[in-house]
Amino acid sequence: MLTLGNAPAEASSIAWPAQVFAPYVDTGLSNTTLTTVAADYGTKFFTLAFVDGTGCTWSMPNEASWHSQLASLHAEGGDATASFGGYTTDTNGTDLGATCSSASAMATQVESVVPTVGVKHLDFDIESNELTNSADLTRTAQALNLVRQWGTSTSRPLTISYTIPVLPSGLTSTGKSVLSIAKAQGFTPDIINIMSMDYGTSGTEMGTAADQALDATATQVASVFGISTSAAFAKLGNTPMIGQNDSAGEIFTLADANTVKLHAEAEGIKLVSVWAEGRDNGGCPGQTSASSTCSGVSQNSGAYTETFQPFTK
Repeated sequence: MLTLGNAPAEASSIAWPAQVFAPYVDTGLSNTTLTTVAADYGTKFFTLAFVDGTGCTWSMPNEASWHSQLASLHAEGGDATASFGGYTTDTNGTDLGATCSSASAMATQVESVVPTVGVKHLDFDIESNELTNSADLTRTAQALNLVRQWGTSTSRPLTISYTIPVLPSGLTSTGKSVLSIAKAQGFTPDIINIMSMDYGTSGTEMGTAADQALDATATQVASVFGISTSAAFAKLGNTPMIGQNDSAGEIFTLADANTVKLHAEAEGIKLVSVWAEGRDNGGCPGQTSASSTCSGVSQNSGAYTETFQPFTK
């Protein structure tokens, strides 16, 4: 967290577009400058990942630097989501839902992020071990009810999303359970963002698979929350991993990016994102496993960002 003497910044009052491209940025790296991406490609909305919760105390890698970058982005009309969790945190059991002893304790930590970092959009990336930890998922949903109430009572209306892994067939049984537990606690995420990546296969046509996953998830979300399929689509986000995914032969191409963008526009979903902005370059063409700093395909820098940016309306 910020050191003593750094003044917290209230969340931006900037209105987000009705449909938005907001790529993930790995906060553990320093190869992305938000205002530079905004100047080069017009992308002004981002997802900062990840917030960890060790000891029921939130922390973000290089947090003071990202706070400064976000303040500069705000000045240029942009904004960001703070994303909690992620694979490493959820594997280690250091997400706030696991380390806090009560929903109110977790809510206090989440609420602290809003003015300190300067955000009004919050994402909870639920994967790995957290997917099957019902106590964690229950506490998280209860806490987010409290956070949402706090936001309303303090004139800080918040947007809260869940990000969940999928297969081309849609949410797995554990993914559906995440939503069912949330519903049972009276919490409905504003956005349900699917991770259309890392299926553990070779040769999968990744653009088609991402679109299939989106369509299947819309049907599942409609069923869980008792809404129409069109209303479910309007709550969805889609986040592929650009270029080389974790498995050899599992490659999300620039053509796939255009396929996913067009389908997202046609179905009227809320969000498109990618993992991750700092990989959107051709620095390691032909690599057969995922790198955190390059896409693994031959491309111009920013090519995926340029493809997805027109989704923002």
